[in-house]
Amino acid sequence: MKRSTFLMALLLLMLSLTGCGEQQRRESHFAMDTYMELTIFQGGEDGAEQACFDLMDAYDDALSITNRLGDVGRINEKGTAQVSADTVSLIHTALEMARITKGAFDPTLLPLKELWNIAERTEEDPLPKAAEIASVKAFTGYEGVSVAGETVTLQEGMGLDLGAIAKGYVADRCAELLLKKGVKEAIINMGGNVRLVGQREFNVGVIDPRGQNGTLLLTMALSDCSIVTSGDYERFVEVNGVRYHHILDPETGSPAQSGLCSVTVIGKDGAMCDALSTAFFVLGVEDSMKIIKEHRLPVETIFASEDGRVAATAGIGEKINLKAQGYTLEVLK
Repeated sequence: MKRSTFLMALLLLMLSLTGCGEQQRRESHFAMDTYMELTIFQGGEDGAEQACFDLMDAYDDALSITNRLGDVGRINEKGTAQVSADTVSLIHTALEMARITKGAFDPTLLPLKELWNIAERTEEDPLPKAAEIASVKAFTGYEGVSVAGETVTLQEGMGLDLGAIAKGYVADRCAELLLKKGVKEAIINMGGNVRLVGQREFNVGVIDPRGQNGTLLLTMALSDCSIVTSGDYERFVEVNGVRYHHILDPETGSPAQSGLCSVTVIGKDGAMCDALSTAFFVLGVEDSMKIIKEHRLPVETIFASEDGRVAATAGIGEKINLKAQGYTLEVLK
């Protein structure tokens, strides 16, 4: 049966580690297909919250695959379009992440996403056949995207989808905006993407991917960073006891089978964290660690496996407070 899509991959335990009794300004907003929550703890001029939400809406319009008048919509409809400098910057970042991860992150999986249609699929729907997957997969591959100035062109039949990197990018832009408007400390919560603004430490909780009703896998104290979690429990359907989820493996054209059930990536660059959380879920622990070391990526990563193992990179392992029963913690070297 289908699991609710409203379960957040990250929880902010909203009592900060300092100043718990102070006033907070908290507003919510729906954009980019999720509920956003902005909490300002210190500083900020009047209208800072609305300015942040307006910026989210502007990016939503530009980057949505369903808005035919937006940048991504025009690229997909015509195969080529001149777009904003911001969209070009994000596409360049997406292609670089695809290169670094050897295609495990790929922004051209829209045809496969539409074939699988996990968000709407039920257990009664027939699964895509191997021939269908192969046929559609022929129209994917990040090498088929070219950028010349502010003009983006796709090879015929391809589709661009920046959904696996956009929230991290937008969270960083919102953080920059808030700082310009005098905000000193804030939390931008975008579901599975969280951006902490300022030097105050907050307890961040990662949901147990096999728990019930949002129970916690672990907590950790963090500040001034992005935290992004990708998992197979966010959108999925089970057919004959097999879980088919929304994170597709570009190599097979089917839901990834890496032995992982969630990956959390922590770092200063939200777009990088967003893309890597998807790629690392596809790759599994060993290949992900090779990429981290090969490219000296400035991120910390937490892998939760189907066998009950939580493996964490050395920089975050000592900060983890394991909450869920049945898991063991391993610090990776």
